[in-house]
Amino acid sequence: MRQLIKKILREELDLDYSEKTLNSIKKMVDKMDLPFVESLKVIWSEIHGAYEIKLYYSKNVKQDIRWENEMKITSTIRPFMGLPFYSIIVRSFYSEKPDEFVGGINEAYTPWVKRRLTMVRKAERASYYYMVNTFKRRMETDKELSKNEFISMYFSIMMDEMHGPLSTWGTEDFDYSKVYKEITDSFQENAEELWKHLKK
Repeated sequence: MRQLIKKILREELDLDYSEKTLNSIKKMVDKMDLPFVESLKVIWSEIHGAYEIKLYYSKNVKQDIRWENEMKITSTIRPFMGLPFYSIIVRSFYSEKPDEFVGGINEAYTPWVKRRLTMVRKAERASYYYMVNTFKRRMETDKELSKNEFISMYFSIMMDEMHGPLSTWGTEDFDYSKVYKEITDSFQENAEELWKHLKK
């Protein structure tokens, strides 16, 4: 039964990672003329099951600029191509150290998260984009969203996204408190950085 569910999910969530699609994404990002970006690459990440967009900067740039570039890419490409939340990863590098990832998402994952990286990263990206849109809507309607509310919602959405896979779609129990602690230990810094950025 579990293998059947996984097979159905793979078919439903299958993304086109042909060279043609990767080149199309690269052309769209190129046209954005992102500040301080010297060059870029677009690859298919088998580990994360997502398009990975690598931005190469010529020098150290502020995190806010990297955040702005990342959000511009995802908010443009994802809806234009009709892609799900988890399907795009944007990472920053320095041209002089092309293999050394800098900024962006915290990679200090717990062992539990590392063993389930694809599932957790999909949930994290879904939460990230949901919170960006929610924050904008709340600000437009003059409704205050505190830091504690923001972070609580951030992790609640991640848990909702992972509930199906962890419970084998309602057929098995799992330790909710343990999983919650694992993701907060791995993504607390990321949630707080997103909060700071959106508050500016």
